[in-house]
Amino acid sequence: MITPSPLSPDPDLPPAVTAGDPGLDDSTALRVLLVDARASLRHLMLETLRARYAVAAAGEHYSGEEACRDYLRLRPDVVILHLDLPGISGAETAHRLLQRQPRAALVLLGREHEGIRRDRALQLGVRGYLRETRLRDELPAAVETVATGGRYLDTATARDLALNGQHPATAALEGLSIREFEIFCLHAGGHSLDAIAARLSLGYKTVAGYGTRIRAKLGVRTSAELAQLAARWGLVRG
Repeated sequence: MITPSPLSPDPDLPPAVTAGDPGLDDSTALRVLLVDARASLRHLMLETLRARYAVAAAGEHYSGEEACRDYLRLRPDVVILHLDLPGISGAETAHRLLQRQPRAALVLLGREHEGIRRDRALQLGVRGYLRETRLRDELPAAVETVATGGRYLDTATARDLALNGQHPATAALEGLSIREFEIFCLHAGGHSLDAIAARLSLGYKTVAGYGTRIRAKLGVRTSAELAQLAARWGLVRG
């Protein structure tokens, strides 16, 4: 298990926040940017953190596109985002944020059994990962840890990686770019090329071209074979 590291001063990171310090106001509190399509989950994240720390919402965003647009203006200490977002995915959002700020402190939330998508996100440099079911119990520790430069995995994820390592398909998919992997996942989820194009704000021909490259990299010839691969690797959700 990767456990929270104690807060320690670092000149390149935000100041340490003392848990439960009632004297901190919004000007000195840890600033978090919350990114999820569900207002109820954003509220739960904020209330869970405020029960432990002095926290201010730097912003609440519905989509990854909004988070990428406003990140440099808002300058949050920590970004909490979900893997499943409307438009670009949480992994693609994390990739773009890390391109803007390689030291960005990101905590990614995922559903159960996210093996491949989780592994890809961690390969990008995301330092915090929580299964959504562990939010109430472990989000404060995860935020505290990544805010001071550490890494945090929830207990179940840490145990899974320690016992089983990465998902068997992760290595096979390493040749896909972030955008190619995202399109592959959407295709696995049953989205048509038109639907993928609309969701990612791309042209139909662009998405079709990505599909051709994805099939070539994975050694399959048809969309049906691609779907079979996705099902074998557990990317098709019931």
